[in-house]
Amino acid sequence: MGFDVKQGDDIGSDIEMQYCEKIDQPIFVTNFPTSFKAFYFKEDPENPGTVLGADLLAPEGCGEIFGGGTREDDYEKLLHNIKEHGLPVEQFEWYLDTRKYGSVPHGGF
Repeated sequence: MGFDVKQGDDIGSDIEMQYCEKIDQPIFVTNFPTSFKAFYFKEDPENPGTVLGADLLAPEGCGEIFGGGTREDDYEKLLHNIKEHGLPVEQFEWYLDTRKYGSVPHGGF
């Protein structure tokens, strides 16, 4: 469509608005690289390197109206992700405990 965006690029609100103007209908943006999303997003097992998440873009000057994704429920993967993001583990012990003592697969937005 003439946009200088390729798989793996982070798109900002200016490009999101251009998509909305050109397409003029709601658009789901998916397959974000894991590096663009928070440590608690679950990686897509069928598309490694991307997360199980989506943003909904709306036309008529709205842009992104919500984003969401499946949360990682594996304690060891969460711990690894926190370290990969360079975050202090001790500040996230409470979050890790929510997985250490049992969790269920779920998403949020």
